[in-house]
Amino acid sequence: MIITPKKLFVDGDNWYSDMTKLGEEIGIADTICLDTIKVVPNPYKASSSFNETPNSRKIRFTHLPKKCQISIYTIMGEHVTTFQHDEEFDGNEWWNLRTGNNQDGPEVAPGLYIFVVEFPEEQEYCTDSFDPSKKRRGSRENDYYTNNKYDTKRFIEKTKYFIGKFAVIR
Repeated sequence: MIITPKKLFVDGDNWYSDMTKLGEEIGIADTICLDTIKVVPNPYKASSSFNETPNSRKIRFTHLPKKCQISIYTIMGEHVTTFQHDEEFDGNEWWNLRTGNNQDGPEVAPGLYIFVVEFPEEQEYCTDSFDPSKKRRGSRENDYYTNNKYDTKRFIEKTKYFIGKFAVIR
């Protein structure tokens, strides 16, 4: 389909639209590029105009895989909260800066925090967002295995993960 504007900026201005993509399903990419997973805003400032109201303090995890678990820890390794992301069409997850697994505890203190995004091994991932062809199925170094002689499967769980950090400032 070619669209010709009413007012041309340059002689021969036209827009071209590729209609072959029309009707295709959209959603989160099947390949996860780990270096695109981010927390915004980072650092989080409580006095920021990013907050809609004083009671809606939230940060957002972006470019997440379709299914994953996000765990947050203090810099000392203390567990703050864990929550699930299971969304086919949205790679974002919001966190209200509250502790506890139900996220109904007190607000977190200012400081540096570590987040861990865990996702199933079946999902392909790359470590270079500029070259998504560098796909990986995972490596043994971050598989969780057990040598328990009573375990006939010889593994507990095979999960891949991404680790990042963010700061909370009052």
